[in-house]
Order: sequence, then structure tokens, then C-alpha cells
Amino acid sequence: MAAAAALALATGVVPSANALNGDDTPPEIVSYTAPAKVVPGEQYSIVVTVTEETTWIGSFSSSVPIGGLPATLLNSNDLPVLNRDGTWTKTFKYIASDAPYGEYSGHQIWVSDRNGNGITYDLDRITLHDPAHPIDARPAIGGYPGVGSTLTASINAGAGAVTTFIWTSKYHFPGSSYRVSELDLGRYVTVFSTTVFPDGTRRHRTAFSSTIGLGVLAPPAPTLAAPAVGKAVAAGHLHGSDQWVPVGTVTTSVQWFLNGNAVPGATNNSFTPQPADVGKKLRFRVTTSTDSAYYKQTPILQDSPERIVAAATLTAPRPAIRSAAKNDMYPYIGVKLNADAGTWTKGAFLSYQWTRDGKPIKGATRASYAPVPADHKKRIGVTVTGRKPGHTTRSVSSTIVRPSLRTLSVQRIDTSGRHETGHTVKVVRAEGGGSWTTGTKVSYQWYRNGKPIKGATKSSYKIQKADRRTTLTVRATGTKYGYATASSSRSVRLIWG
Repeated sequence: MAAAAALALATGVVPSANALNGDDTPPEIVSYTAPAKVVPGEQYSIVVTVTEETTWIGSFSSSVPIGGLPATLLNSNDLPVLNRDGTWTKTFKYIASDAPYGEYSGHQIWVSDRNGNGITYDLDRITLHDPAHPIDARPAIGGYPGVGSTLTASINAGAGAVTTFIWTSKYHFPGSSYRVSELDLGRYVTVFSTTVFPDGTRRHRTAFSSTIGLGVLAPPAPTLAAPAVGKAVAAGHLHGSDQWVPVGTVTTSVQWFLNGNAVPGATNNSFTPQPADVGKKLRFRVTTSTDSAYYKQTPILQDSPERIVAAATLTAPRPAIRSAAKNDMYPYIGVKLNADAGTWTKGAFLSYQWTRDGKPIKGATRASYAPVPADHKKRIGVTVTGRKPGHTTRSVSSTIVRPSLRTLSVQRIDTSGRHETGHTVKVVRAEGGGSWTTGTKVSYQWYRNGKPIKGATKSSYKIQKADRRTTLTVRATGTKYGYATASSSRSVRLIWG
């Protein structure tokens, strides 16, 4: 009866414990109809029929109890209708409000007679639902409820629906995310969503965050690029000056480790591996802290991934082969070739290997090489190999050259002396015959009818009886290192002698 009394106060009807005329029996509900399911925004009706011994109703009303379905009564001033059988019927017309779908407490009916006898009736529970516009009961709020964190809102709705959000704390902020400020500490944040379906139907939902607490520093995971000897590698992390906190500062400190051991003095934001570090595991630890009163002041320790220190790569240009003879455009046998290694990484030790047709030439391991006759028209190259502590060894080969023999200047010859048996003839330079290249070694061979005369290898020859009626020829052959062999000849026909 306490509930009935409270409702009576709300409707302006005060039930009496003692009836004025001795009647203390309240009206009785004969029947009622109420929908089991309703749709937000649509009208529905509750029809209630009661009987009363006094044949006169004093008050007849409907209300939404705590936990009941939000709805608006449209005809509160309509009077009940007296039926022929003496019962009273009243129709209550409602429009369901937009609220989270689900089951709610049923409506409450208050009926009293003219003598002040009243009673409250609780109708069956009622479900709010709209299959044509499915949507969650409230937005979901993600993220840590603390100062400096970002809260996100989301809601599941039907296909094609578009949802917008508005966050409310001290001010209003549109968008699906909200960065919690220090003004929210100790309070909660509200998010309102409006979902518009393709047919224009709108649904509104509300959700509340947990009480906002102290912020927690949340620097991103540190990163470390592949380290190599001689190159500074940066400690990839969010530096203190890059993260804002209210009324305070954020500071960071770094310590580098090799194979799990702290490197003394290595506390900068970059580290340069040394040759002795090749193959070791490198990482750094960053400690982030703040003095802000709005944040938890426990330091955050983060370790970067471990990476193996690699040997550095030598700068290794392709070597070139140049002739030591400044005026020679082409490589020649006997003329020294120099290997121009180019500019390598400073401090690199270079070694050389000359090759012939791709195979190493034994002993040719200096920066220069003089081609030998065996190199004539062969593919001559040089491979330069660089070495330096903490660096990978590199070998680079040049393009190839094909050394050739120079051409001798040949002297045309003639003979002097009587061409008769017993007389000696000598080789002389023919008139206007030129001269041999300086340094040329000249050898001779005398022939009888084209066949070499044994032992006749000087520049003079004493004519023999066997030479009568033959053709006597002398050939001068010039040789010089690095030059192609050349010869000059002179023939004489001995008719008699």
C-alpha cells in the first residue's frame, strides 16, 4: 500500500484507510490489454476495464514506474467510459520513447472509488524492440579512463546506418574519440550517439565512462634500426619533450646494452658500434617519467628489440686499368699497366690480383703489372680486394684489356761484294732503306734456293761452289721485347761463279 500511497500523491488522490460510507473495498480490474512489444516512436494503447460496487470511479490513471518503459501519455484528460454492465473502461494512449531495446517493467494502473478506496495494479512487462532498425543498447567506450588517455566510442547498428558521437565533460566534443584532460579527474565522461538509418529513422543512445583516474604514461614501443659498425644508430622512442602532460614535464633517459651488458657512458640517443662489436646483440632501454600531479609517477621502462651488429660495408668502386706510358692509348706487351683502385673507405687495406682470361697470374699481386708475350691478345684484368676491421671484405674486378705487340720499324737491306765463288758478300742497308727500331736485335740467315744454309747466320757470307747457278737469299730478322718480329730479305741469282 506504500507504493499506492506514493502514486496517489502523484495523481492527487489520497486513499482513505476508513471509507466515508463504510465501504473499504477498492475497485477490481476485470480485464486489460497491453502490447507485449512496442516500437520506439510508435503509438500503442493500454485498455483497462474495472468494476466498482459503488458504481462510481473516483480516479483512474496510468503511470510509468521506476525501471518502466519510457513513454509519453497522450490522453491524460480522457475520462473512463461506463459500460452497460456497470464496468468502467479507459484507454491510455502512449508513444514509446527512443530508449535501449530490451524488456521493461509494465505500466502501473491506479484505480480508486469515490470513497477513496484505491489500489495499484502492475501490468505485464513490456519489450521495446525494432527489428527494422537494429542497434546496441548503448555505445561501447574503449580505452583507459585516465588523464591523457584517448577514449573511443563505437556502436553496432544496421547496414547503411551512420552514427555520430558527442562527448560531454565540462565541454562538448564531437567525434568518435576523446582525449581525457586533467579537468575530468575524479569525474566521468558521457558520450551521446545519434544513429541515422537509411530511411531517416534516428536512434539516440548514451553511455558513461568509469570515474576518470590518474593518467598513465604510455610511450610507444621503442624501435631500433639494423646497426652496423661505424654508423650511428638512433634510439627510436618518444622523447620527453614530444609528449604533453598537464602541469608537469616528461623526461626520458637511455642506456645502451651489448650482449645484455650495459655499455659504460652509452646514455645518448644514438650509438656508434665499433669493430669489436660485430656479431654482438645491441639494444637500448628507455626510462620515461613525469612529475605531473595528474599522472601516476611510476617510471615506465621499455626495452627495444635486440639486433645483431653487422660488419660495415666497404666503399668499393670499380678499379680501372691505365697504361704507364702517358702517350699510349692502347695496352702493349712490356709496357707497365697500373691499377687505379679509386677511393675506398678510409683505412681500407687493398690487395691486387691480375688475371689472364679470368685466371690468376702467378706472382702478379701488385698495383702494377707489365704484360708479357703470353698476354698477347688475352683478356687481362685486375681484382682489388679491400679489408678493414669491422667491415666485410669486398673484391671488385676491373674491365678487361687485351695487350698487343708493337710494330717494328724494318730496314730494307741489300748486299755488297762480288757475287762469285770464293768471294764474300755482306748485308748493307739499301739506299733509302730506313732503319730498325732502336734497340732491335737483328739476326741473319742465308738461303740457297729457299733452303737455309747451315751455319750461315752472320751478316756476311762467303760464296761456295755449291751456290753456282742458284738463287742466294739473305734474310735479316729483327726482334725486340714487346714488338712483333719483322724481317727484310734480299735475293741474288748466281748465273755463274
